[in-house]
Amino acid sequence: MYTMEKRHKLNNIEDLSFPTLYPRCLNLREVYIAVDGQCMPCCDLSIGLGMPWKLFFKEEWNLNYNSMDKILKSIETFSRKIKDTKNSPIKKCSKTCNTPWLNSRNYFHLELSTRCTLQCPKCPRTAWPLTSPTTVFEKTDMKFNHIEAIIKALPSKWRLFLQGSLGDAVFHPQLFDIIRLADRKKILFEMTTASPSRSLKWWEEFYNCYSNPASEIRFSVDGLEDTASIYRKGQDFNKVWASMKLGVKNGKKITWSFIPFSHNEHQIETASKMAKDNGIKFLLSPSNRWDGPEDPFKPKNPQLSANYDRSY
Repeated sequence: MYTMEKRHKLNNIEDLSFPTLYPRCLNLREVYIAVDGQCMPCCDLSIGLGMPWKLFFKEEWNLNYNSMDKILKSIETFSRKIKDTKNSPIKKCSKTCNTPWLNSRNYFHLELSTRCTLQCPKCPRTAWPLTSPTTVFEKTDMKFNHIEAIIKALPSKWRLFLQGSLGDAVFHPQLFDIIRLADRKKILFEMTTASPSRSLKWWEEFYNCYSNPASEIRFSVDGLEDTASIYRKGQDFNKVWASMKLGVKNGKKITWSFIPFSHNEHQIETASKMAKDNGIKFLLSPSNRWDGPEDPFKPKNPQLSANYDRSY
């Protein structure tokens, strides 16, 4: 059985299953910027339900109404108030802040696009589009002038984190221009993608857009050829795998991000070895999106799931 103790002996796996040390919002380790320019101190606030969440949709935190510098100062004041009073405006924070966040780096987290061709069952875009009081599920892309303002205001040593809560960054129509701009400014970026509908020719052009070997592309692939599309419905494992190996061939830092489910937990060792043999980092990323203990997707091994069930 794949146990926690055994996992630590696999040098090619970075484990994300331990509790976080600090809430993201209190020291602004992450500033989330939604596709419409709305800024928030944590990405988990972006798709919430109900009236309490509107406390985080402050008009003065939107790039359509304010500069990035002013927004950062306002969010810093807001976060200090929470830290001083130890009183979060919403109960959700008590759980959000217990999700794994071991990385000490600081990010501007950009939701470049809300578009995606996959139909992952637990993705908010699939599960909640008719229940959210906000317009975040509309298919759209971040304005390029907003992206330019974000990059200009990026504090020293901060990174761009291109990961969609609702869509995939590869669908932004000016993604190549965004990556070239970040590279010219010597800004590191990390991009997470399930690589839907993108050809090897597209990826070859993408890899040619940047030169910094420390920038990282994380491919979300949850299983092997026979299991990867069970959760990420519509994903072609062989096509994505070829794109990952192409990145290594081009001298890029490539990571395989693997969410353990009941249908793929027996394949973790094989996937880890495949990654190592091809110069790819393997990242085991337990999920917390479980609909109770009987969720059919939940791994049978309790050490392979996050330490709380989904509750929104």
